[in-house]
Amino acid sequence: MIASPPASAEDTPAATARMRSLLLSWALLTAIWAPGLLLVELLVLHRVSLTAAALWTAALVPACQALALESLAAPLGLGAALVRLRRSFRSPWPWILWGLAGGSVVAAWLGGEGDILGSTAALLALAAVVLFVAAALRSGPLHTARGYSRLLALLLLLAISNRIAPWLEKLPSLVAPGWPPAAIRLFVVLPWIGGSYVALFRVQRALALTRRTAAIWLSAAAGGGALGLVAYLLPFRLDVAVPGTESLAPGTFFVLVTACLAAAGTAAFRAEPER
Repeated sequence: MIASPPASAEDTPAATARMRSLLLSWALLTAIWAPGLLLVELLVLHRVSLTAAALWTAALVPACQALALESLAAPLGLGAALVRLRRSFRSPWPWILWGLAGGSVVAAWLGGEGDILGSTAALLALAAVVLFVAAALRSGPLHTARGYSRLLALLLLLAISNRIAPWLEKLPSLVAPGWPPAAIRLFVVLPWIGGSYVALFRVQRALALTRRTAAIWLSAAAGGGALGLVAYLLPFRLDVAVPGTESLAPGTFFVLVTACLAAAGTAAFRAEPER
């Protein structure tokens, strides 16, 4: 279990900084639980049953264990976080952002173009880039963390550019034509994801005292991003699906994550500190 930072008088870390600890605990428990499950199957059953249910069990059981362990270590502060997120809707901007996100999700799940999720996520990510860069340029809590703010904005821009022109798919043939394409993409994607989380949590730390709502939105983005990656990487079923019937869950998660990032950007851009 990952140690949690000490709580202040207002219990700020419980509401803003616990997501990092929770995700690290999840990763650690998964790294222990999944190989253990495979070893038991090999030693007891003398076979490995690679099913969609087994893969999802290996991912979600450690998530539940991490949530339980972290909640025992210290309060997660969910109540205070939800209150602050609800208060953030007193401004019209969160309504606009979440209206766009919700409309795209409903349209996609009701049988509209599945591509609408990717386009909406790219638009919301671009809004987050503009807001974080602008917040870092002005005098405020992000001014001291402007390097990480720019790194987060750059990595989001790379994701948007890959959405417009999928250069990541063409990269293996350009960099190392003889190598397995999946390996080349992995060498790019893993540092990309790791750098995004490092930058996100550094920005969150800078916002934790005076822009707590923005820090909480960043926690939601971090958690949603982890779930989105799991939904993207793990199949819901291992048999061959009919073309055009792929799951909309990964795209839905990424829309929600970018909406959280954009909402965090609006809260970070506020001129006055929060009370």
